[in-house]
Amino acid sequence: MGQAADAIARPRRPITVVPNGADATVFLPRDAGEARARLGLDPDAPTISYVGKLVPRKGVDALIEAMGMLARRPQGAPALVMAGIGEMREPLEARARELGVADRITWLGKIPHDDVGWVMSAGDVFVLPSLSEGLPTVVCEAMACGLPVVATAVDGTPEIVDDPATGLLVQPKDPEGLAAALARVMGDAALRGAMGAEALRRSEADYTWAANAARMEDVYRRVIAG
Repeated sequence: MGQAADAIARPRRPITVVPNGADATVFLPRDAGEARARLGLDPDAPTISYVGKLVPRKGVDALIEAMGMLARRPQGAPALVMAGIGEMREPLEARARELGVADRITWLGKIPHDDVGWVMSAGDVFVLPSLSEGLPTVVCEAMACGLPVVATAVDGTPEIVDDPATGLLVQPKDPEGLAAALARVMGDAALRGAMGAEALRRSEADYTWAANAARMEDVYRRVIAG
C-alpha cells in the first residue's frame, strides 16, 4: 500500500502510511477452549476462524473447497467457525453439504462487534482468502488475539502478514494452496505457537489504536514543524 501511494505521489513529498489497528480492549488473547464453549463449539476440536462478509470478493468459496480437501486427510477436516453475512451463504452451505463438511462448519451470521474477538479466539488459526483487500483491519484484530493468519497475498495484506513469521500467504483462487497452508499451521503446534506469539508482539507494537494515534501525532508534528 505504501509503495503504491509512493509511486502515485512522486515526485511530491514522501508519504507516511498509517495502518489500520485493533481495539486492544476487545481483541486480546483468550483461552481457545473458553471461547469455543462460549460459542457452543467443541472446546477440544482443532478450529479455523473466519470473520467477514460472505461475498465473492472475500474468496470464501475457495475456503469451502479447501475444507473439502482437508476432509480427505486421515484426521479429517478441522472445525470452521464463520461470522458474517452475505449473498453467498446459501450456495456455500450447499457446497459444504456436497463436500461432506457441513457438520464441520458453524455459521454464526451477523454478530455484535464486541463478540468478534471471541470468535477469532475460538480458532487455532485465522483465515482470510480474499481476492482483494486494502490494509485489512480484520487481520490486525486476529493478530491482536495472538493468532497466526493464513491469507491471500493480495494488495496490502502482505504488508501485515509476514510469511512465515506471523502466518502464511497463498495465492487467491487456490483452494489447494489454501488447504496446504491451513494443514501446515494446524498440524504443527510449535509453528502455530511461534507465529501467534510473533503476531501478538507485532500487533502490540504497530497495529493497535494507541500505536496508530502515536503515529498520527508524529506525522502532524513533522508537518507543523515544516
